[in-house]
Amino acid sequence: MPEQAAPTGDEELPAIVRRAQDDVRCRQALAGLGYSRVRSAYAQHRQERLDVFEDLGHEGLWPTVDFVRHWLKVERRRVVAQAQWSFVVAMLATILVGFVSFATYAVLG
Repeated sequence: MPEQAAPTGDEELPAIVRRAQDDVRCRQALAGLGYSRVRSAYAQHRQERLDVFEDLGHEGLWPTVDFVRHWLKVERRRVVAQAQWSFVVAMLATILVGFVSFATYAVLG
């Protein structure tokens, strides 16, 4: 059985892959904090004119404020889309109940 050697510098992941993994970890950590907490921390960072979002430092992540701004935009769109979907379903259910009620009244009359 061949011995397994420790990974060398040649076997390391390319920089683009490491960057993508860091981005995923940052997005997950931001989602864990929640939209409201991230937004208030983002506002504070912007007011202090910081370039790095320091609230994820305890996890070893240092995303830029621009990265966090983009995450906030995407998250806001996701929340709005989810709320719109819920509204549309509730509206359609209400219309359906109205039609059924009208049909029942017309038949029983």
